[in-house]
Amino acid sequence: MLFEGYTLYDPTTTTAMQILLYGAPLVPEADQQAFAYPAQIILQLAPFWWIDDVRVATAVWQGMSVILLIASLIVLLTSLEDVPRWLVAPAFLWQYTLLMLFQGQFTVLLFAALAFGFALYARQRDVLAGIVFALGMVKPELMLFPAVAFALHALLTRRYGFLFVLAGCGLALLGVTIAMFGWWIPRWLAEVSAYQGFAQSAYAWQTAWEINPALGVVLLVFMAFGISALVRSLRLLLAGSVPLGMLLLPQTLLWGLMLLVIPLLASWRGSARIGVILVWLAGWATLFLVQRNANSWRAESLVLCVLALAVVVWVRQVRERTLVSSAVNVGQVVP
Repeated sequence: MLFEGYTLYDPTTTTAMQILLYGAPLVPEADQQAFAYPAQIILQLAPFWWIDDVRVATAVWQGMSVILLIASLIVLLTSLEDVPRWLVAPAFLWQYTLLMLFQGQFTVLLFAALAFGFALYARQRDVLAGIVFALGMVKPELMLFPAVAFALHALLTRRYGFLFVLAGCGLALLGVTIAMFGWWIPRWLAEVSAYQGFAQSAYAWQTAWEINPALGVVLLVFMAFGISALVRSLRLLLAGSVPLGMLLLPQTLLWGLMLLVIPLLASWRGSARIGVILVWLAGWATLFLVQRNANSWRAESLVLCVLALAVVVWVRQVRERTLVSSAVNVGQVVP
C-alpha cells in the first residue's frame, strides 16, 4: 500500500487497510487496528510486499513466527548451558506464547532479538549483538529497558563497540525511514496516543496504586530491589530486565507476557525451579480462573510480571549461596 501512494499513520491508509482485510471499513466504535508501530518495522516486513494475497502472506508470517520462535528458544537454551533442552516444549506451549502466535503479533521479533542478542553479547560478538538489539526496537515499551540495561553493562565494562553499533544502527534505521516516510515520529506518537482508547495501555505501578496505594509503594520498593539483581551476572541482567521493563513502561493487553519465558528459562536453577513451575502454572490458571474483561488484563499482567521478577530475585539468592558454599569448600581443601 505504501508503494501505491499511501502514507504511514494516516486515517486514509487505515481505512484502505480495513477494506483490504475485511472488505469494508470498520465501525467507528470498534478497534480500528491502525498502524501504531515505529516505521522501521516496515523495513523488516518489506519482503511480504511481494506476496499479493493477504491470506497467503498471513499464513507465511504465522509459519515464520513459529520457526523463528523455536530457533530463538534453542539459541537461548544453548546460551543457558545448565537449562535442559526439554523446556522448549513448556515454553512454546505456554498460553501467552500460543496467544501471541495465534494473534500474529510482532512480539516474536523482540523475543528473537533478546535471545540472539544475548547469545552474541555473551560471546563478546559486540558488533552483531548491537545490530540485533537495534533491529528489535519495534516495540520500544518491551525492548527499551533490556537494551538500556545491556548498554549500561557495556559502558561499565568498556565494551564500546556494542554501544557504537547499537547507536549507529539505530540512527541508520531512523535515517532510512525518515528518507522514506518523512519526519514520522510525531505522527507515530499521535497514533499511539489515539490507539490507547482501544488498546487500553496501562502502567503496572499505576494499576497497583489504584488497587491500593500501599501496594503501589511496595511494588516500587520491590522493583528497586529487583534492579539490584541485574548487576550480578549477564544471565540475571537478561532475566531481570524483561519483567522490570514491563513493570516500568506502559503495556498493552497481554501480547508481551510471552517474553516472560526468557526470565523463567534463565531462572531454572536450584530451588528457584519451583518458582518457575509455579509461574508457568499461574499463567495457565488465569486462562481458566480469570473472567477477562476490559480491566482484568491489567491486574493479570501486573501479577505475572511481579511473579517473574520474584523468581529472578530468588535465583539470585540461589546463585549467591552456591558461590559462598563453593568458596567455603575451596577454603577447606586449600588452607
